[in-house]
Amino acid sequence: MLTLDIEELIVESDEMINSHYFIHCHVKDHCCACPRCGQLSTRVHAYYDRVIQDLPINGKSVYLKIRCRKLLCLNEECTKKIFAQQIRCVRPKSKKTDRLEKVILKIATDTSLIEASRTLRQLGIIASKSSIAELLKKNRDFC
Repeated sequence: MLTLDIEELIVESDEMINSHYFIHCHVKDHCCACPRCGQLSTRVHAYYDRVIQDLPINGKSVYLKIRCRKLLCLNEECTKKIFAQQIRCVRPKSKKTDRLEKVILKIATDTSLIEASRTLRQLGIIASKSSIAELLKKNRDFC
């Protein structure tokens, strides 16, 4: 079984599909704080899966299939009744881990978008020119 160097995730299983690794995992923390009021909760409302691209292994793309939870806020005065569990190694709504984004930014700042996309593909990282450009816009201070 493959292992991850991401402390907050527990690997359940892995599989290779069409030369891509899929690592099934879940977040280690059972207790999460409501983003609005800070109240800790362990009360699960629902589960959902997030698929996040991570650093490649031996030139093969790696995707983390993370089982995430939606939790109920236990504070009756809070206006946010349901909230999603946050994953520290992935920004909200991102499709790539923070460490993968850093690699993409490093390569993209040293070359053109076309060359960066080609180089990343050879490394096993799937990133189009437009997604690289969007990432550069979001991280202007990195450049």
